[in-house]
Amino acid sequence: MEDQYELVIEDFTYVTQHLDKVLDQINKIFKSSSLTEKEKAEIGRIGRSIYELSHELDHLFLALGAVPPKLRDALRDHYGH
Repeated sequence: MEDQYELVIEDFTYVTQHLDKVLDQINKIFKSSSLTEKEKAEIGRIGRSIYELSHELDHLFLALGAVPPKLRDALRDHYGH
């Protein structure tokens, strides 16, 4: 029986591409002159958390051993440092 939820590289890149877009928007907000220093500090903290999450996901995706070899190779090609 074929797995109806077979994973492809886009399942992973979709997640990290959207996190990158979120970080771009966070940076835009952070640079706004409309924010107080306290607000900028909070936005900056959240931005750093999202960045760390994205980095952790990269490492997690690279370490997945139960995915098919072809997908594992694609993940390694995309997320390898």
